[in-house]
Amino acid sequence: MNATLFRQKKIFPRHVTEKLSNLRLDYKEKNAQIDQSRREGSKHLKAAVVLLLNFKKTNGHAEYVFQLIKRSRKVAQGGDISCPGGMLQPRQDFLLSALLAKGLLPLIGGKLIGKTWREDGDTPALIRLFLTTALREAWEEIGLNPYGKPDFEGYTIRRYRFTPETEEITEFLIDWFEPKGEKPVSGYPLVMNSPITGGGMQLENIFSRHFADHGMAVCLVHRPERYDREPKRLDQSGYWWRMMTRQSRIAYHWALQRGEIDPARTASFGISNGGFRNTFFAAAEPNVKAHIICLAGGDLVGMLCDSDFFAEPREEIMKTRGWDETQLRAWLETVVNLETTDYAPYTDPDSVLMICARLDRIVPYRNGLRLWEAFGRPEFIALPFGHYSSAYFIPYIKRVSLEFIQKRFESVR
Repeated sequence: MNATLFRQKKIFPRHVTEKLSNLRLDYKEKNAQIDQSRREGSKHLKAAVVLLLNFKKTNGHAEYVFQLIKRSRKVAQGGDISCPGGMLQPRQDFLLSALLAKGLLPLIGGKLIGKTWREDGDTPALIRLFLTTALREAWEEIGLNPYGKPDFEGYTIRRYRFTPETEEITEFLIDWFEPKGEKPVSGYPLVMNSPITGGGMQLENIFSRHFADHGMAVCLVHRPERYDREPKRLDQSGYWWRMMTRQSRIAYHWALQRGEIDPARTASFGISNGGFRNTFFAAAEPNVKAHIICLAGGDLVGMLCDSDFFAEPREEIMKTRGWDETQLRAWLETVVNLETTDYAPYTDPDSVLMICARLDRIVPYRNGLRLWEAFGRPEFIALPFGHYSSAYFIPYIKRVSLEFIQKRFESVR
């Protein structure tokens, strides 16, 4: 192959697609071989990966490179250079692959599917299944966004750094999304967006851009910089949520004081850690008109004891101190001094839309229901997947969140 093809931004992807469409791989045979080997007692597993192509500048010129990752030391094959991906999860991936079949993810089709579909109906289903596995694992592993990157034409983005005059609140950043065009007489509607626990703000930016594209200013409040650097300790959950809530309140009142915001049309949006933060924020700011609380829950001690996210620090504490699970729970009940269900009753239930996931192992569904009860049983949506795999419902979450916020804003007119 001519190496200069790597420098042809538009031609090279077409070349790759053409080559792959001519590749003859019997998916049914390979899948059957693995099933047969497992019946014979082997430990063979089914897995899929994504081979990423990135057009970037290297050595003074732009060209396509293969984007690989280095595996964490905390997982199997730690330190290996590999493609993002992982093991097939049959129950989740069979359900998620239906999204590809329905065209909700525009990542497969064309000549490859056309050829295989004419030959048989099973091969396209297997292709979709393993592509689903690869996309889900890549989302969880590196935050790969399967929905593409939206335009920036409808708004501008500015970043601000806040240095509060108190030792209780560490320095933090916000991203300010301001719609372009003529400002409404009453000012822009405002959405306060709170981030998840980790990652590079890819998920938060998807929703910030969505709201901004619909004429709303968005204040995306970053995690405290020190929070990302320090190891997560079970006994510091309350400390961090208090700090984050104070940061959101500082940013909220700063936004109102800019003179560009309609104070009667403000809302908050948060997923996972952002949902916990916004539960406290909602109780402290009763004038905020709408709250989207997504993948958050109540009974924080129970969640810390059961969540897969905290499995490693739990095991470390029990091993170090020689405790069993009962002793760990008793200790947590003395050190976790903040509880969402204590604050939820201070929020108008009509202002809340809760979204939970039935198969969630990070914030278990039962914890979500406890928070829903504490809010006074507000409007509620249950997604049929897990914490991370619910990312495939992003288009749906975007739509229902926007509709709920707009409906709440219309009520103030």
